[in-house]
Amino acid sequence: MKGVTTYLTGDQLKEALGANQNKGATFTLLDDVKLPDGVSLFTHAGGDITLDCGSYTLSGNCESSALVYVNRDSLTLKGGTLKNTDPTGCCVAVSSKFGQFRMEGGTLLPEGGSGHAIEVYGSVTVTGGSVGESGKGLNLYSSGTATLSGGTFGDIHAENGLSSILAEGYAFCRDGKPVALTLDQKDIEGPVAVVKCTHPDTTAPQDKGDGTHSLSACLACGKSDGAEAHDWTENRLTCTVCGAAAVARMEPDGTLLTEAQLEATLNTVNGIYTLTLLRDLERSERLVVGQYVTCTLDLNGHTIRMTGSGMAIYTYGDSNVTIRGTGEIISVNSNALTVLGTATLEGGTYSGGRRRLR
Repeated sequence: MKGVTTYLTGDQLKEALGANQNKGATFTLLDDVKLPDGVSLFTHAGGDITLDCGSYTLSGNCESSALVYVNRDSLTLKGGTLKNTDPTGCCVAVSSKFGQFRMEGGTLLPEGGSGHAIEVYGSVTVTGGSVGESGKGLNLYSSGTATLSGGTFGDIHAENGLSSILAEGYAFCRDGKPVALTLDQKDIEGPVAVVKCTHPDTTAPQDKGDGTHSLSACLACGKSDGAEAHDWTENRLTCTVCGAAAVARMEPDGTLLTEAQLEATLNTVNGIYTLTLLRDLERSERLVVGQYVTCTLDLNGHTIRMTGSGMAIYTYGDSNVTIRGTGEIISVNSNALTVLGTATLEGGTYSGGRRRLR
């Protein structure tokens, strides 16, 4: 019970670990404990439990199962060694999405077969220790979450992506160097350590498609300086920071738009405005004038060329678009313009692969 020191034999440990009256208890090993073959420990106390193995080892032979199961509880490991000697088993399984396992130190030793040191359906936090360092370390399923700010690990699989399991400002490190991660990377081969990131490699600023660009981001930990608006000051058609190209100007306010912004504006923004092209556009997807959108498109001597399978411009019903100025709208394989709403043609040349306008 909490506030009472009780000495247990190895045989009594399983029952005590799962007893409701032991919420908040700390279990401290005073010697090595080997569980009978096939016997696992289960936390069922419904509260916070701490296991401190000190310099000792808790071991067992648990075929296709875990040495310790964390159910709807919170278990903290402070030291010592947990060892599953069966190659198909794991050391700790957070078997419920409500379960929480925190590792502040110690060593988890799976036998080195198909089992990981930790299998996670709930949540795990690791601030130190060794997690299957010489074999398979951590396996997170889609419901599993992790926060890693220390420790060394064997192979790691994170179904929702490795970048989501690192604490802010931390990175995987191999041979003393932070490991760059790709955006959707789910697996990393061990051994790797989790350390404070030194941000050795950063991405260049990237156009975000909304009138802003991302600032430099670390490839290892993902730390970013945020985003800022495009800088058109030196070259009015190219952002001086990320190189994004302005393809149109929106009047009457003179806002410069990238191609992604032009697409979004035509599709969703309703109002009295004019979009003036500033560059030729070669596209693989059609431009869409959305339902209820009213606008003017000034070709301004430029060409919109559709090389994909569809029409170059498609207008939804209840839209109203005026196309003016010199220039061309071309679809290599379909109609230059398909109108379900209203289109007023005050200029331009229209060429389609089907050689008709409807």
